[in-house]
Amino acid sequence: MRTQESGRMRYVWIAVAWIYGLQAFLMFPSLLGEIYRQEQSPWPWEAYVRSTARHGTGDAVFGVYCYAVFYSVPAVLTWISFRRFVKRKPVDGITLSLISLWVACSFGFLLPSCTAFVRELPDAWNGWLTILWLVISGFMCVLLWVIFKEQRRN
Repeated sequence: MRTQESGRMRYVWIAVAWIYGLQAFLMFPSLLGEIYRQEQSPWPWEAYVRSTARHGTGDAVFGVYCYAVFYSVPAVLTWISFRRFVKRKPVDGITLSLISLWVACSFGFLLPSCTAFVRELPDAWNGWLTILWLVISGFMCVLLWVIFKEQRRN
């Protein structure tokens, strides 16, 4: 009976993870673009006040939920990355939670200044930023592949 219940809970957690992943996949790029274009404030309390005045409390609460998903993505990705790629367990759950929280807070504090910096760059830099992003992304893919291969070997 106990294994049957734990099996069911496993399916519940998988379903919750898929639902969260789908929401993050849809909300994160959308809200990030809106913040970059200055259509939305990076701060949820400002968006709540504006949304309450425009459409009412229900829409404002949904907006706060969208912000909660948006700001939780860096912490969740950090948590998953550490759990997935670090098999030797050098970090315990509390340390991992603190690292994830630090990444999320850093993202939240640095987002407005980073978007303002990129927004103020001359148009000639946009192409170079894309090239730089592609090179760094390629390097990170190779790095993650090497880490994953090393973990499988051990």
